[in-house]
Amino acid sequence: MGFSRLTVVEKIDSTQTYLYSQLTTPSGLLRLDAPSRWPHLSALRAISQTAGRGRGGRSWVTPERGALLVSTVLYPGLNEQLLGWLPLIIGDAVAKLLASHLDTNLWQVGTKWPNDVLIQPRPDSGIELEEVPGWGQARKVCGVLCELVANPNGKYAVIAGVGINVAQSREQLPVDWAGSLALAGANVKIPALVLELGTTIDFALRELGVSGEGPAKVTSLPPVLHRRICDGCLTLGQQVQVGEGDDVVVGTAIDICPQLVISTPTGEVEVQAGDVLKTRFAS
Repeated sequence: MGFSRLTVVEKIDSTQTYLYSQLTTPSGLLRLDAPSRWPHLSALRAISQTAGRGRGGRSWVTPERGALLVSTVLYPGLNEQLLGWLPLIIGDAVAKLLASHLDTNLWQVGTKWPNDVLIQPRPDSGIELEEVPGWGQARKVCGVLCELVANPNGKYAVIAGVGINVAQSREQLPVDWAGSLALAGANVKIPALVLELGTTIDFALRELGVSGEGPAKVTSLPPVLHRRICDGCLTLGQQVQVGEGDDVVVGTAIDICPQLVISTPTGEVEVQAGDVLKTRFAS
């Protein structure tokens, strides 16, 4: 199990952008021959990239080497309801993979809705990091970006990009809330981690009956998987702020459906997308 094909390039602008160009027609629709060009679970890894992309068109900044940068082509066959869970399912699976490389007596590893993987010191670890507004002592070590490519025939693919900060020093990280596995004490070799990632993504999809050859075997998220995603999400149970200006929502994050459910003084609100900032821990 794992990647069906892994292509490695030394340098590229963006693995996401390149695969999008490979899968689409000039009008941006999914090519009919896309599955033969890039089959299910085929992946493109870049040693370095010059114009990496994150959610909302933001840049993913990495040094020349030190990060795991890979995008995978998926044909999940999920219905619309389940498709919204895909970044969360992949993020949860990646969080558990990274936890296997860290001392979990010292570090808590989990997801931040909707598409980040964080590490933070456990209260009794003796590790004290500088508090960053909106993040506390949590540090982002991974981002997940899932982009949909479809055509009018109802066929679609998903390009799932995963960027993991593996070996960066503190000076090489672009923002205060970023971290790396190396800074948390992990000695991880990127080529081996890439192969583990392929197996991790494959296994996570197989839990939904995804084979890449037609509709998935489940039509709704299994309760055990929903519980696992919620248990692994560090956003839940916290006082958070999502959005800006007149669209800001403030309250306690209480559930994922896959939208983030926030309990506010006027009732529950489901947030479709946005940056989640922690205001304080909920009591």
